[in-house]
Amino acid sequence: MKASELAELPCLKLLTTDLSQTKELSGIYCGDLLSDVLSCAEENSVWITVQSHKNVAAVASMAKIACIVLAKSAVASEDMLRLCCKEGIAVFQSSLDTFNSSIAIHDFIK
Repeated sequence: MKASELAELPCLKLLTTDLSQTKELSGIYCGDLLSDVLSCAEENSVWITVQSHKNVAAVASMAKIACIVLAKSAVASEDMLRLCCKEGIAVFQSSLDTFNSSIAIHDFIK
């Protein structure tokens, strides 16, 4: 499944305007500790977090994350969205908490 297909989930709202995401999703990683994401997240995974600042975009780029889901309706900073667009990383906002977002995405991609 491709990151662009996540836009079909009712709990997710696409925040990045240019979604030319063609990467196949490899899994889901939940976490808010940036160093943990860098060392543990798989390439092309969905990263679910409540962190919404520009460093999230930098970590996602370095870890080769396919897309970011901001749980609990977290609001992305303009810097984060701009950097994610530049790096081709889709950003979604979820109305659900981290746990329920991961379940919804997991069930959807299976």
